[in-house]
Amino acid sequence: MAANPYLYPSQSLPSRSGFYPWLNRHNGSAGQNYMPSYHHYTHNLEEIKNICKIRFYHGSSFCGTVDMYINGMKTFKDMPFNSASSYLSLTPGAYYVEVFPSGTTYPLIMHRKITIGDTPNTVVLTGKEDDPRLVVIPENHTVPHNESKVKTLHLAPSHDILQIGVKGRDVLYPSLPYKHQTDYLGLTPMTIEFELKNPEKGELLHQSGFIQFEPDKVYTMIIYEDAEGTLGITLLH
Repeated sequence: MAANPYLYPSQSLPSRSGFYPWLNRHNGSAGQNYMPSYHHYTHNLEEIKNICKIRFYHGSSFCGTVDMYINGMKTFKDMPFNSASSYLSLTPGAYYVEVFPSGTTYPLIMHRKITIGDTPNTVVLTGKEDDPRLVVIPENHTVPHNESKVKTLHLAPSHDILQIGVKGRDVLYPSLPYKHQTDYLGLTPMTIEFELKNPEKGELLHQSGFIQFEPDKVYTMIIYEDAEGTLGITLLH
């Protein structure tokens, strides 16, 4: 069964107007302001009319643990591979994201601008150490009562394409490219075993354990690759 990747509690950040986007992290003003301590910033979220949700998933085993900044402010510290934050509450708009190896000032991702709307988003760190990338994944949390749905995201950089299927049954996605996501697939709540194959050779690369999909939940199924090149599956919801 896929491991629970959620290691960080829900947090709320100030809006863009509450950030000073050019904080100098070397003078300690950013490095010492870890969540959830925001005594330097005041913001009443109840007054915000448009709130969007954003979370982070660390999907690059080649990068080790990382610190993540939004608009120059350290937001998550020592985030390990295959872990996810809970959602942050932000106002829609443009933000600058930076990613550093934990405790260092040498960026993996520098001043990457992302734009988020009024729908939930997952910002994903992927790629190898010499080519890390951020990918913004929009989400739709609407699901019919007592149903569930899932979309699949391919984050295994050593595999250009993967075939995803149900063990002993149908092929769901015959050729999913790296860094691509599928549309949502509606499901009756059930337990499923998945298979990942090389679509050209038919070689079985990974077989998941039983994965439970529960009613009234929306999932993102992430295919990841660990530092030894072994594939795995994790569920975010």
